[in-house]
Amino acid sequence: MFDFVFRNEIERIKYASRKDSILFIDTNLGFDHAYRLAKDGQTVYYFINWQSAFPKLEDSITGDGFKELKKIEDIGEVLDNVKYVMFVDIGFGSLADMLRKQGYYVFGTSSKAEKLESDRVFMIRQLKKLGIKVPESIVIKGKQNVVKYMSKHEGELHFIKLNKFRGNIETFSVSSSLEAEIMLDQAGFGPYNDKVEFVVQKAVEDGVEIGLDVFFNGKDFIRPYFYTIEVKGAGTVGKYTEKSIWDEIFLDKIRPFLKQSNYHGNISIEGFWDGKDFYAIDPCMRLPFPNSGIFPHFIKNYTDVIKAVARGDDIKIEVDYPYYTQIGVYSDITDIWRRIQFDRKYRNKVGFRRIVKQNGYWVPPGDGLMATALGYGNTYEESIKDALEVADNIDGYSLYYIAHIDEDFNKKIMKLNQLNGGF
Repeated sequence: MFDFVFRNEIERIKYASRKDSILFIDTNLGFDHAYRLAKDGQTVYYFINWQSAFPKLEDSITGDGFKELKKIEDIGEVLDNVKYVMFVDIGFGSLADMLRKQGYYVFGTSSKAEKLESDRVFMIRQLKKLGIKVPESIVIKGKQNVVKYMSKHEGELHFIKLNKFRGNIETFSVSSSLEAEIMLDQAGFGPYNDKVEFVVQKAVEDGVEIGLDVFFNGKDFIRPYFYTIEVKGAGTVGKYTEKSIWDEIFLDKIRPFLKQSNYHGNISIEGFWDGKDFYAIDPCMRLPFPNSGIFPHFIKNYTDVIKAVARGDDIKIEVDYPYYTQIGVYSDITDIWRRIQFDRKYRNKVGFRRIVKQNGYWVPPGDGLMATALGYGNTYEESIKDALEVADNIDGYSLYYIAHIDEDFNKKIMKLNQLNGGF
């Protein structure tokens, strides 16, 4: 289905990694990553965390029909047969720690480091301890107390965040108590309305939200890293760079914590840059989704990077272009199977979180993101234009993408560069 970055078989052979066995543990996010490893010649045992009291077919079917992947239903089937284990999500930190102690090479979080994402109270305290600024924040217990707080701050923009169980409601912004009450009423906490803890953060008004995706091998960061601008719910444009404002405002400060916690994987961070200070908001101690679809498609030595990070070895990321863009192609219809089609010439630039191959390509129920349209270029404008062309040529039932995303990117990047952001 995908040839990813390679233009021909000669180039594929050049970048083919030595064959190893990998247990790939997914949560219906990382198909592109597993498939690239398999296409590079690795034996990939593909496990999706599907167990529940009443499992559904669509919970575990991603990857079906792709002969390169070896689908499994229980990680115990293959632990004796693998050398590497790859986690793409949090929630497995203690398991990752244990596997490392047993001699496996593990790509993924650690029990301490994943708390930067799963426990936002811990995150705020830890980042402050490391000298990384965060927006003005308060921890509030119970929905009604959040509403009361916002009633005292009418007209002031705040972000409301939930710890760990973000499937109930993702981070959202409000500027009134009415907005807060209506949004929280839709989260479905039931009898836990007054027990759930929220982090409420005052918005940083005079800045630009920026992001970073960077691999850490247990000792140091892998370069170049990906410096990003995101339009929420729409897409991401990024620049591969050896050095930027990120080194001083974040990387140098968090390195000792990641090293001490034995972290081997990707860390993503978002925050606001106002030209002088950086205020961190959302660390992700995992691969970022959906924009990490860029990595397996366009990092030429992707498999070697993943394995080096897991082993604790240094390596240099190889890419052909400085700028890459991901644009989400969505559907509001999420409870049915949906076929997706695109011209063969775009096959290297279409990514997926969930996909099966059965008389064509089908996206299972359960996800509004149908595909990612990917692009590249020597300038950010070129990469955005390239991704938009791909998005225009993805067909399926009730699909859409944000058509004015190029204008949104341009506004953010122009403001960032006025603040000496170096993008």
